Amino acid sequence: MPADYADAQADGAFNPLSAGPTQDMPGDPARWTTRSPRESSELAPLAQEVDDLLELGQFVDFSSQIQDIHDRLHPWTGGDTGDMSSVATSAYDPIFWAHHCMIDRIWYLWQLKWGLTAIPPEYLDLPLAPFAYTVKEVLDPRALGYEYASSTASAPIDFGGEGEGEGGGEETPTEEEIPTEEEVPAEEEAPTEEENG
Repeated sequence: MPADYADAQADGAFNPLSAGPTQDMPGDPARWTTRSPRESSELAPLAQEVDDLLELGQFVDFSSQIQDIHDRLHPWTGGDTGDMSSVATSAYDPIFWAHHCMIDRIWYLWQLKWGLTAIPPEYLDLPLAPFAYTVKEVLDPRALGYEYASSTASAPIDFGGEGEGEGGGEETPTEEEIPTEEEVPAEEEAPTEEENG
């Protein structure tokens, strides 16, 4: 587990990437998300699997394989008791969003390599319920208001040990470490277009 998501504290304060608040649900009162990540060594082959995935020129093969990678990371992160292992609560965990952004990025890299013509034409007009979009309307991330960096950076990952930030042992914040509603700074309003210039 990357330290940015595992460490309960960042710069002496609560790390908002370490846990997220859930809402009050039947049989599950509002609380902070938990994780119980499995051993880091289980993810060691993942980088090669992504490289292999990007070599698949057939959309159906790619789609099946990327879904397998996606599905493996949810229970790896959540473990037996964590929220990422539960469909009902996984989106409350901040790491959910990074995970899904990475899946989207891999999908985009595949499109760059194989082109949009590699996607079966019969898929392009399919609706993406409950959203008012079709497949062809969401293929270009720039049209959706975002883009991926043109270069990448990487950091070495130690898959062998239980060093700082490695899986299996990090605890979610204790009640004393989690800020109360009064302690969390209010979100600032986004600047208007006029203020942005």
